Amino acid sequence: MIIVNDLIGHDLADIFNSNGHRCKELNKLNTKNYILFAGGNAGVDIDMPIEETYPYIISKNCRLDYYNLCVSSGGLDVLRYNLLVWYKKYPPPKALIINTEFLQSQLVSDPIFSFLKEGDPNTEEMQEIYKAGTGCYYFNAKEILTDILLSNTIQGLKYQIICKDDRALLSTRVVNIINDTDEFNHELIAESISQDLNVKLKKARP
Repeated sequence: MIIVNDLIGHDLADIFNSNGHRCKELNKLNTKNYILFAGGNAGVDIDMPIEETYPYIISKNCRLDYYNLCVSSGGLDVLRYNLLVWYKKYPPPKALIINTEFLQSQLVSDPIFSFLKEGDPNTEEMQEIYKAGTGCYYFNAKEILTDILLSNTIQGLKYQIICKDDRALLSTRVVNIINDTDEFNHELIAESISQDLNVKLKKARP
């Protein structure tokens, strides 16, 4: 992972912009008329063309620009950090859409933060961290505090996509979109959100 313009993204590759995100360059974004996406793997989905991912489809269906802050295996920490930085630096979006299949991923670094990456859950060290954190309800507390922080910081339309066997993150003033199949269906998710969002945006216009 890398940090560019105070935002965490993927290590640079052809499918990512210069911030490490799977969308257009930040300086090309229409910040007066856009949707913001955040979350984990499902919002990136490097195994399919970008035109078939739900951020792209929703943006097209709603005729709005978009920026995609999703980071594969970034976990709750990347979601919280990126959103708080974004809402401090940039005009708010027409809607925020997050996915929640990433909550248990943990980041690791060294004492001087010379790198940032996902902790390997199969190592003995990470297993001990998960065991200790679960036993003292650390992870539950972190999710609750993130819910409170984001719910009070971020106003406006919010959607969260909840995948099968995963938990919701935001608990208030949010529209829940359930993906209850084993396969993540970008088209169906995009259709559900687009229909609801278009109705709400139409009502909001003077």
